[in-house]
Amino acid sequence: MDKVIATSWTTDSEDVDLGMEDLLARVRSVLDGEDMCVLGTLEGCGSRLTPCFFGALRDLGLVFVSSRGSRHVRNMEADRRCSALVVIPPAGDGSRLVSLQVIGRVCEPRGRRRLAALRAFAGRAASHLPAAASGISKLMDKRVFVLEPDRIEFLDTGLSRESIVLRRGWQDMERDAA
Repeated sequence: MDKVIATSWTTDSEDVDLGMEDLLARVRSVLDGEDMCVLGTLEGCGSRLTPCFFGALRDLGLVFVSSRGSRHVRNMEADRRCSALVVIPPAGDGSRLVSLQVIGRVCEPRGRRRLAALRAFAGRAASHLPAAASGISKLMDKRVFVLEPDRIEFLDTGLSRESIVLRRGWQDMERDAA
């Protein structure tokens, strides 16, 4: 038997009549439909907000690719706590607001995971960034970070007037290696 880490999401929202899979599908839909966010990092004098392109991973992680000397890269090196805010502005009638705040810690993927992260980012940012449009070879010298969410605050005024908080739980599970 091998031990693996399983991820489970929970919410304490009683307002919404959706199951967890439906909520996660809505969160993925927002992340799949958007490619820009406001990245929040910490620095000596407080928080720093930076508009950034991102790529989304299936596990709800967000990929950021940046120049080595950028301020938000230095901030992420110094303090791994991070957040990203994605907002879909209300439609013309202003009746519905959708936003996601992803809160967690960043890591720097290595090896195959880094390549997968670069592919996810390049696929999303190709229409905006010339380096991404040229493929991942132009991105190899950049810093790659993945924001691994511990908590997601999801607001969809079509569902509820209050944010729905999803929390990630980690548990060890036995898995048959065969």
